[in-house]
This record gives sequence, C-alpha cells and structure tokens, in this order.
Amino acid sequence: MIMESKKCFIIMEGPTDRIVLEEVFKKVHPGFELKILPQPGLHEFGKPGAIKAFINLSKTNSNAILCLDFDAKDLDGLQQEVQEKAGSEGVKIDPNRIIGVGMKGDDNLMKNWGINRFAMDDYIFNLLLDPDAYKILKKKEKRLKKTKHQQIINKLKAMQKLFKDNGISIETTKRYLPLIQSVTGWVLGPGTFYQRVIESAPEDKIRSLFGGILDVITKLQHSS
Repeated sequence: MIMESKKCFIIMEGPTDRIVLEEVFKKVHPGFELKILPQPGLHEFGKPGAIKAFINLSKTNSNAILCLDFDAKDLDGLQQEVQEKAGSEGVKIDPNRIIGVGMKGDDNLMKNWGINRFAMDDYIFNLLLDPDAYKILKKKEKRLKKTKHQQIINKLKAMQKLFKDNGISIETTKRYLPLIQSVTGWVLGPGTFYQRVIESAPEDKIRSLFGGILDVITKLQHSS
C-alpha cells in the first residue's frame, strides 16, 4: 500500500495500517495530506509486498518511506532485511527511510499480555486498554453494546488463560482485537473499527503513542 505526501511516498504493509496512519495524521497534523496512489505492480499487501514496492520505487524515487511492523525484529534487523533484498536486485537504498511500527519493548504488552511480536495493531489495543479512551469511544459509537471496560479486560484475560492452558502462544495483539470487537458488538470491518478508535481517542494520547513515528515521517518528508 503506497501513500503520497507532498514530497514523498509512504509505503505501508496493508490497508488497515494505512487507515490508522491516515487517521492519526488527520488528528495531529490535519494539513498533512496522504493519498493512496494507483501504482501498477505495487499493490501486493504484507511485508514482502511492501518491501518490493519500496525497492521498485527507490529505483526512480529516493523519497520513499517504508513503514514495516517490527514483528520479532529490531529496527536494525528490518533495515538489514530490506538492504539485503535491495542489494540482491542491485538497488541502493537509504536505510534511514525504513521505519519500524509497533510498541516494541512495551512492558505492559510483554509482561501482562504475552506479546513478543509487534505491529500497528499494538496502538489500537493500547487505546482500548485505556478505560477513559474506551469510555469516549462507547459514547460516540451508538452501535456498540453497553459493555463495561472491565468486562472486556475479563474476557481478554480468560482468552489468555485458555490459550496458555492449551500451550498456545498469543504473541501478537492482533489475536486479541477480534475478541474486543465481538464483545462490544462491532459488526463492521476491522479497518472501520480501528478508524473509529483513533477518531475518538484524546489527541494527547495519540501524540503520546504515535509521536515517534510522526516525528520521523515529518522529518524525512521535510528533508526530501
């Protein structure tokens, strides 16, 4: 998925990631426009597709920015992965234009929720763990059930225990989010759910969660 700002392209792994980043910029930097571009051959989703798009675009446009989920890697690991792939195709890239996405190293996610692979979903999960942010979401979204926040936490803990008792690792916050949607009675797609969560969240909370990503993207955009 490729998005364009005034001076550079931003490549995401998929449409849900794009929705989240678009909504974050609308809230924090409303004048910063991001548009999906119909680039032939660059529509593959997932990490391999995003890397391929970045390499192809880097052949003619050095202003591209690649946003990849950390998964189990650190930033150096992500940059090395892309550099090796680009090198095998004879393409030179700037590793500083590769950004890691996800709440890597977050103690709460690791210790309390068993997360060891990090992605864009982490930010949505973190917002939904905040009772104040959830209260605002529930007030704005009339289609949601009157599910109390503690009920959600209890269901999540029950799921965690069930997985643990059966020797299954949860690993990613993406596992938890469908349960939250089910418990709250959300019937539309996950992309719309993520959008509503970002829209309803307090701006200071969004800035706190996404500040690092926003700073890097705006800095790279201005240096292009």
